[in-house]
Amino acid sequence: MKRVFQEFLRTAIGKQMKSPRWRICSQVAVNQMDHASGALYVKFFFKEADKQVALEMVNLLKNAFKEMLEEYDWLHESTRQKALKKLDEMLALIGYPEFIRRTKDLDEYYKLLHIYPNDTFVQIITEMSRWSVENSYRKLVEPVQRTEFNAAASIVNAFYSPLKNAIVFPAAILQAPFFDRTFPKAMNFGNIGSVIGHEMIHGFDDRGSQFDYQGNLHDWWDSKTKANFKERKNCFMEEYNNFTVPGTDLFINGMLTLSENIADNGGIKVAFRAYRNYIKQIGHEEKRLPGLEHLDMDQIFFLSSAQMWCGHSRPAALIRHILTGQHAPLRFRVNGVVVNQPDFIKAFKCPSNSAMNAITKCSLW
Repeated sequence: MKRVFQEFLRTAIGKQMKSPRWRICSQVAVNQMDHASGALYVKFFFKEADKQVALEMVNLLKNAFKEMLEEYDWLHESTRQKALKKLDEMLALIGYPEFIRRTKDLDEYYKLLHIYPNDTFVQIITEMSRWSVENSYRKLVEPVQRTEFNAAASIVNAFYSPLKNAIVFPAAILQAPFFDRTFPKAMNFGNIGSVIGHEMIHGFDDRGSQFDYQGNLHDWWDSKTKANFKERKNCFMEEYNNFTVPGTDLFINGMLTLSENIADNGGIKVAFRAYRNYIKQIGHEEKRLPGLEHLDMDQIFFLSSAQMWCGHSRPAALIRHILTGQHAPLRFRVNGVVVNQPDFIKAFKCPSNSAMNAITKCSLW
């Protein structure tokens, strides 16, 4: 069975070596016992001060996005007010659920999970799966708890929940290189700020926009604004459809990646607005970085944002990603975004009608 599975991974994503057993076991533990593993992570690696700084950044980004919503001339006033209401009611779940720091409450959460020292790996997995399914079934007959933190604190990821109208940032993503409260603000806003903005925009993309401020599936858009939205999202779809991925003869699927492309483009715009608002508040520019004095801090913002997407993919994995992934390949999460950003073009003084300053630009949020 192991050989068959490894052959599948080799064919599907180009993975040549099988993972060591300890890695497989740790991944299972994190996936199946998310809050237990999260409790350990928070205990040893997360600082409460980081949570407070992250919450402050969320508020700065919400204020920046509010300013932008008030400026858009393509929004009808009735829809604008509903969008502002949705933004105002959007929850920010940061770090971890509070109960995982209390041993008694954590034990209560897992009280129906029965694992014993002599259990085999298969028995443990079976029991975890049973408990997880039954836990999910119980929630089907319960009202949605908007403040419930469903993600493992130990995973490096971020989410938007349309049913809760909530953005979720586990503790593990609030670490370097994405975030450090001692970093210059340009770096933090460029890194985690763009991620916060990205998740915030998901509440207003082609999917999230179908839910109201309480997470109900409800059409709250007037017909004129809806038509304007469609025209602007189609611009992104056509733009990304024309991106060819180097090393392949494949084009990006602009429809499949639409929601993420909207969030990438809007998120960095909101983050930069929030950063410039912060600079206005303190009344002066940040000091330039030692060794990088030739770059101003606006440029550092965009470089920090781009740094998140540095990576290398095996050819097989890249092709699979292009054909099935909801995110654009890494390079297009950078270059495909900044070509639409007037703030980037101004920061780097890109010549008119150059590769990074095309005549046609897409803009939604």
